[in-house]
Amino acid sequence: MVPVSIDRMHIEELDFPKLPPGLKERFTLDIPRPRSERLASFSLFSTTAHDTIDIARAETALRYEFNNAQDELRMPICVVKGKHEGSTLVAFAGVKGDEYEGMKAIVKVYEQLNPEEMHGSFIGVPVVNVPAFWSATRISPVDLKNLARTYPGRPDGTTSERIAYYSQDRIMAHADLFIDLHSGGRNTFLPLLCGYYNDGGELGRVSREAAISFGAPVVWEHDVLSPGRTIYESVGKGIPTLYTECRGGGHLNNEDLQTYVTGLLNLLKYMNVLDESPAPAQKQMFLGGAGDVDVAIATTHAGFFCARVELLERVASGQIIGEVTDLLGNVLEEIRANGDGIVELVRSTNRVFPGEILFLIARDGSDSSDRT
Repeated sequence: MVPVSIDRMHIEELDFPKLPPGLKERFTLDIPRPRSERLASFSLFSTTAHDTIDIARAETALRYEFNNAQDELRMPICVVKGKHEGSTLVAFAGVKGDEYEGMKAIVKVYEQLNPEEMHGSFIGVPVVNVPAFWSATRISPVDLKNLARTYPGRPDGTTSERIAYYSQDRIMAHADLFIDLHSGGRNTFLPLLCGYYNDGGELGRVSREAAISFGAPVVWEHDVLSPGRTIYESVGKGIPTLYTECRGGGHLNNEDLQTYVTGLLNLLKYMNVLDESPAPAQKQMFLGGAGDVDVAIATTHAGFFCARVELLERVASGQIIGEVTDLLGNVLEEIRANGDGIVELVRSTNRVFPGEILFLIARDGSDSSDRT
């Protein structure tokens, strides 16, 4: 199939049911921008990352994504509509601008799929938060909002609120299974995992089966979700939902990328969109807990952070797991585990400011032999 340039494939609404079977195409969804938000007045400073950004270079990149004549933001979408009817997998990536494995995985999966062989469809958004991608920050350089806490958004809100609204209303809504691909980004390390919400019913059962089928070495079950997240919105729509995390570090990790690619293909196989069976996973570790970094262990000091534990290490409540010192090495704060469990997140950036996340502890679970 001859590819069509995405520059010529701008759409205002993904009318997926009307797309012809056997279609494989790249689109951009045009999202109207607030008239009051101008490139010249953008604040390109991340209060989370504490990084300044070269305004001239950032504006040059952003102007490609913003259709200034129409005042619209271009969101990339990769669509493969199978020749035969079936379920639809919707995958998001780039909700935060420095999480790259999911972005590339969606494109690689799109390139591998043949709609003639599919009983169902794949819709992937490689970069949901386009402004944050160009500034490589975890919050938007436009309105300083965290898109991962902005859903369902508003059609008449700020840029981030509009991205949230249009991505869930025009794209997520087509999902029979939804997955949001994340990573630790620049400032945190996480193990390679697939997480899901268990409501105790059919949605939770399907989500658990899909999470296991994805094939990540860690499977994390949650019984609560924080409002504002993509997965909170999709669960609210009654869609079985997954998300992923991996080590991050602010660069593309090829091993994690390959797991994401294989995992997405496994989900398409689990949904019978592809004829093969999912690739068997190696032994998996099962964890439980809220999984919300907003309630993780944070520091109250600015200084030099050092961890005393590793990812997936078992810790006891009250155990010293890290410390923050001044620049002479004087201890300002000893960081203690806030419960028994498994270390699921570790701060990767040694320079820390008050309120920044250092650790997240998950409940220990059973191994895969008890869950399959």
